[in-house]
Amino acid sequence: FPFKEKDLRAGEKLIRKLWNASKLVESLAPEPFPAEPDDGDLRELDRWLLAELDSEIDRLTDLLENREFSKARDGLRSFFWNTFCDDYLEIAKQRDDDAAAYTLRTAHRRFLKLFAPLLAHVTEELWHDMYADAVEPNDAAGGATDSIHLSDWPEPLGVDADRDAGAAATAVVGVIRKYKSENQLPLNAELDAVEVYADVRGFEADITGVMHVADLTVHPDADAPVETVITGIDLDYATVGPKYGDQVGDIEAALAQDDYEIDGDELHVAGVTLLADEFSIEKTRQYRGDGELLEADDVVVIVNNDA
Repeated sequence: FPFKEKDLRAGEKLIRKLWNASKLVESLAPEPFPAEPDDGDLRELDRWLLAELDSEIDRLTDLLENREFSKARDGLRSFFWNTFCDDYLEIAKQRDDDAAAYTLRTAHRRFLKLFAPLLAHVTEELWHDMYADAVEPNDAAGGATDSIHLSDWPEPLGVDADRDAGAAATAVVGVIRKYKSENQLPLNAELDAVEVYADVRGFEADITGVMHVADLTVHPDADAPVETVITGIDLDYATVGPKYGDQVGDIEAALAQDDYEIDGDELHVAGVTLLADEFSIEKTRQYRGDGELLEADDVVVIVNNDA
């Protein structure tokens, strides 16, 4: 394969991310092998992460067996960086309970094993630093004390979870965290009321507890009170200019006065009909109610806060 400096930079960033995340896990969950909580003690968000990790283990195993190493690396990096670090780990910072500690350490050990074929040296260093010399009840280390490369490859745990609702819940937490940051509010600042237009049923306690929401209302099936409005029409002058010549000025004037009609892929304006490749439509989402509109993917959140 040709040498690419950007690949080295990407690898360096991943190693640094893995190292820093590992040290954060160690600080949040000092016990290397926390006891597994009773099934009912795991929060839905914990179950969601472990279920997502089960799916990633299946996907990664298949890719490695088929020698699709680049796809394996890219998918694992994205899952670790986005789902574990940006979503779950950020939420876990706000928790101090046995279920979070168990989930953090269980997921972290499995990530080290998954990364071991790709990042052989840093995973070995972290394994020795965090697990190899610890007491392993029930052989939680997977049969290895000398080297991570002698440990068992992780198998799915078989955790059941509503993965769609979990993804929506982490999106809600993400936009609320961003809202607090942009408004210079501490993460533990209480919000008066939050409305969520997405199915996050079962994850309400995670959202209210982590984001300190006093009143959370979930609308799992209702349409959000948001409308899409047209803010402008952009002409493709490379095609419109030669085709309509002197009429372009009339077209621009009519557009400026909102004197036009959109019919499917056609734009009727100033007595002419423009085709789809001759114009583009600028749109924005608009909310006219009380509070502030937040959006992430298909999730709509409305925050009302008098503070």
